[in-house]
Amino acid sequence: MKYVNRIVIKLFKTYGGRLTKKRPITHWFYFREKEDLLKFEIHMSQIGFSTHFKELTRKTSKEKLLLIVERNEKLNLDFINFDTEEFQSTARKYRGRI
Repeated sequence: MKYVNRIVIKLFKTYGGRLTKKRPITHWFYFREKEDLLKFEIHMSQIGFSTHFKELTRKTSKEKLLLIVERNEKLNLDFINFDTEEFQSTARKYRGRI
């Protein structure tokens, strides 16, 4: 994930983005079970993230449910790396993944 995060920040800067301005930072999570997604959503709300989008139904049994959360933050590589590593671990506790 750290490599992907570096690419995102590099592209952001290349196209004129300013790292000093707060903006919505989104994170995507996938779950098999609705109950797991909803519990994880509550956890994310408790640490300051709001739900941007959630898909609680699926067309096939192989599809995953989707939760997208966001919080206004300054884009910072160290902070994003910490968040993504922490969120991977936390999502696993709720049987989800990034």
